[in-house]
Amino acid sequence: MTLKENIYYWDLSLKNEEPIEDEHYIFDEVIINEPNFIKKVKRLREIIIKYCSSINPEEKEKLFDDVYTIITETENIQHHEFIAFWKVLGTTYSAFESFTQDTKRKRLRELLNKYCDKRMKLYDTMNYSNITIQALYDKGASRRTGTASNKKIIEILDSNFENIYEAKSLDEFENNDISYFRLDTKTGKGVLDDFIEKHKIGKSMSEKSFNIAIKIVNQTFLIKSKHMKETGGTQNSKTIELINFIEFSEESGNIHYVTFIDGMFFNRFGNKLIAGKAKSQKNLIEKTLNKNKNNFFVNTKGLELIFKDLK
Repeated sequence: MTLKENIYYWDLSLKNEEPIEDEHYIFDEVIINEPNFIKKVKRLREIIIKYCSSINPEEKEKLFDDVYTIITETENIQHHEFIAFWKVLGTTYSAFESFTQDTKRKRLRELLNKYCDKRMKLYDTMNYSNITIQALYDKGASRRTGTASNKKIIEILDSNFENIYEAKSLDEFENNDISYFRLDTKTGKGVLDDFIEKHKIGKSMSEKSFNIAIKIVNQTFLIKSKHMKETGGTQNSKTIELINFIEFSEESGNIHYVTFIDGMFFNRFGNKLIAGKAKSQKNLIEKTLNKNKNNFFVNTKGLELIFKDLK
């Protein structure tokens, strides 16, 4: 139950390439086969058409209430063509969800009236298709990688240990041998706040700083994960952010900052012909690891071996 030097896990990661396809990041879910959902989709279209054509204030108000109910109570409704139109007007569904009820109703009324004016007649002449709904859902697949990454990490943990506990409080996190909290949950964000206050870790640390915290007996790993496939300018800037994460350090040798990259992007670091930005980034990673001995920069194989060595 002893960790090796961080360079050991980095070197093994370089020697074990990430696969072209990872089942953890395949989101082949069909939502337009769900009868109840499609019923709501069609009902929303019908109500909007009536709302746009009605001149009766009382009827319009009743129809507006029906639109509000469907939009706020139906899972996946954000993939409806009406809500896709919101981006044209500078509003997103996630922003809408953060509004108070009064603001939601006011903003929805504005969006609905503009939809009537700018899109409803156009769409009505083109015949509606639920394929659009599925396409919009598929388009958002990349946004689900964060949650999928956490699930993958937990699966790797579960393959090495028994009695894994998802902590709902700092006490639960610290009093169980194998425990974790995820930053994609409200409960996890609460545990993080208490963890930061107690351990006085990185001053700029927040729920966006990493994805999941894992405690194995007396070792705590703060893991920033990223599924990366392609190269390019955006990915290069993300890589610098991921390298910067392992520059954090704590006086306690039991708190580790871990950057976990899975996906084919990582394989560039193990390429014998590495050059340019990739080579510079690799050199910076190794320099940072040598400076911060408690931290790790790994791919799937490297993370598996860290957990395995702590069994």
